[in-house]
Amino acid sequence: KGKQARQDGRYDTGTASGIYKAINDYLLNGMPCDQDDVIIEQSPTKLIWESSHCAQQPNWDRVGVSVTYMHKFYEIWLSAFISGLNDEFAYQQTVTGRTIRREIFRKQ
Repeated sequence: KGKQARQDGRYDTGTASGIYKAINDYLLNGMPCDQDDVIIEQSPTKLIWESSHCAQQPNWDRVGVSVTYMHKFYEIWLSAFISGLNDEFAYQQTVTGRTIRREIFRKQ
């Protein structure tokens, strides 16, 4: 999907904020009213955001899927999406308790 988003031409794929915009257009993370992302740091080469609520967790719990696995699946998908969008950028995710810290950054 990252390559598709790049080819679409609607995103500034050379900046972290443009990549973040593409992520939010391609990844359904609940309804707009569920939005829990808080941007901590933003520059052309880095964007860090945190969230402490996962709208999908009750669904995972209902079917017996581990939250740890789902966080890992999201991490893998986001990394691949960003790589397809612009392989000069990378993704990093840290989970501490209920807080998920996500970072898009330009590789050195």
